[in-house]
Parts: sequence; structure tokens; C-alpha cells
Amino acid sequence: MLVAQLNGRLIEADQIDSQSKTKKLAYVCPQCHQPVIFKHGHCRIAHFSHLSRTACPFSENESQIHLAGKLRLKTDMLALGYSAVLERIFPQIDQRADVFVPDLETVLEYQCSPISFDSIKRRTQGYLKVAKRVIWILGPRYESMHYQCEMIAKFAKYHRQLGFYFICYLEKEGYFRLHFQLREMAGKLIGETQNFLNLAALLAYLKRPPRSVQPRFLGQKTVRRQLLKQLQQIQRCNLTGRHTYLPAVTDCYAFQKLFIGCPLICHGNRTGNLPIFRRSILCWRVWLMLRLFDGSRLTMSDRLLTGLFEISYDQFKIDFAQISDSKPFFKAEFRQFLIQLHDQGYLRQTVTGIQILKWPVWFTDYDQKRLFIMTAPRLL
Repeated sequence: MLVAQLNGRLIEADQIDSQSKTKKLAYVCPQCHQPVIFKHGHCRIAHFSHLSRTACPFSENESQIHLAGKLRLKTDMLALGYSAVLERIFPQIDQRADVFVPDLETVLEYQCSPISFDSIKRRTQGYLKVAKRVIWILGPRYESMHYQCEMIAKFAKYHRQLGFYFICYLEKEGYFRLHFQLREMAGKLIGETQNFLNLAALLAYLKRPPRSVQPRFLGQKTVRRQLLKQLQQIQRCNLTGRHTYLPAVTDCYAFQKLFIGCPLICHGNRTGNLPIFRRSILCWRVWLMLRLFDGSRLTMSDRLLTGLFEISYDQFKIDFAQISDSKPFFKAEFRQFLIQLHDQGYLRQTVTGIQILKWPVWFTDYDQKRLFIMTAPRLL
């Protein structure tokens, strides 16, 4: 940790003068009030460490990367003209913020180590009781273009122009990286990145991004490649008995359909879709397709559509630690799916609901669908 108490006064490790560094002073932990020792050297950041093992929640061994990251966050906020408090303890919630910015009522957390979803959500909700906002900034271990659904659920926020996004700080390189427009394309999570030399530039970008920032339309070659990969993944899961798509496969069997043979419209669109679905948007769209076109009706009322939406939301939603309500995103995807079905001639909207105009054709097997993806001039 970077802050300790000395004679009842808080002191930061990097503020200890050269004379005091050689003295054995009675530093104590601000939380548990047990003795801590001051550590410093040529190759490591000055910090405090508990003298002996303790149950104190702030006694964990911090990496040099984490210590350096906290100092950088404080330095950048000071450069913006704001006060910044290192390791601010909030006794009312029993939490310690890496950096607290009182002027903005903002908590900055630099997360370098693995952490569970429940811990992230609990800590975020705790900080929001004492501050207006929490900004999680991720360390190098999270810096990758191989996005995982679990990481997005823990750390992603939403911006009207930037879409779903999260922030990394690369201590070795010394810059911040924004990952934004996170979305799903044929079962793969993709996104864009932008680097910033300091926190001031990043926060300014988040406050007022360029109007040109929009999801890119992916080329037909990219779409074809991603669809073939997803199709191969589904086939491997079917052949090896993996449970990734088992609920969707079982659901299709109940309707005498093959999951792998679902119409291409179920795979999404060329810009990608919001990363809000458990397993994949493919499973959600197939579930809806089976019930919209079950052959027993030519019309469906708005009340039945709402019921379908609510059931599908409960079954396929992802819980987010940083987003309190994901239902509006589901509603947007539901409307977009109905629009796509309308544009491709499957249905039309009426005053009271929808009318079915034609039934989608399902592929008979893996080979037929694979051949179509490889040879069709236009996909999605």
C-alpha cells in the first residue's frame, strides 16, 4: 500500500524525505492500525507492507505494476487541476479506493489481478453509495483483442456513441487504451481501440467523442470467414458432445429443426450486435425464430410479442456489474431483428402486431449451409 499513518497523520510513501527513509518510525495501517514497514529501493516503488500476517483486507501483496498505476492515476488527476487522494478509506462501506477525486466525486480503481464478478459488482455498488461514479481501469493482464464475455460483463460500460467500452492502462508503455464499439459478430466478440497519452485526453474523448465514431460495416470476406468459423464451431460441439449449444440444439429438436441449419438471418448483421447475450445472439434469435414462425398462426399480437420478448430476456440476458439495467439494449436488438425480418420479406407490421408473409427456409445439414456461405454473393 502507498499510504500509512504516523502519529495519527496520513503519509504517502513517495512523500517521505531522505532522512526519514533511514529511520525506523512507528508506521501503522490506517485500517487495522497494525504496524507496517516502509520499503523502498532503486528498482521498486516506495510503499508500506504489513509487518506480519493479518486479517486486514488491505494487507495483500501488491505488484509494482499496481502501485505504479495508482500513482499515475493520481498524477494525471492532479495535472487536470483536481485534488486526488490515494487509497481513500470509506469506513461506512468498508472499502478502500485506489484513487478518490473529491472534486468530481469519482472513484478510480486500477484492477491488475483476477477478480470475481460478484466482487466487482459489490465494490461498484458500495462506491456508488459514497461517490457519483466509479471508473475501473484495467491492467496489462486484461489487455487483449481476444475479448471474453465474462470480462465484458464485469467491466464494460455503455456510451451512446462509443457503444460498450472499457479502459486499460499499460504501465510499461505509459499510455491508456480505450476498447470501444464492443460487439458480437458471428459468435466472436470484436471491437475498436484508441490510445491516449494521458488520462486528460482519454476523459476528454469520452466526454465528447468525434461524430464519425460508428461501428464499421464488415466486408463480405470478413463476414464469410466469421460465419464459416462459427459453423465449424457448432459442428465440433455437436460431434464432441460439448454443452455450449446443447440447450439451443434441444430446443430445435422439439420443433423438428436442426440448430446448425438455422437461416442466416439468425447469425446477426454486418455491423455486429450488442454483446449482451448468454452464449451468443445466434441462440437468442433461433429461439425467437422458432416461436415466431411455428406454423400455427399467421398473425401475432403486440401482447404476444411482448411476452416472447420478456421470456427471452429472462433466459438469455447477461448480468452486468457496471450497467444497472440491460433491458433497453435487449429491446433495441428485438426491434432490430423484427426490422430485418420485415426487410427480407418474412413479415410485416400491423396496427396490432405482425403478420407472417413467408416462412424462412432452414438448411438440411452442415454441408448444405457451408456451401451456401462459401458461394453466396451476399451474406447477412
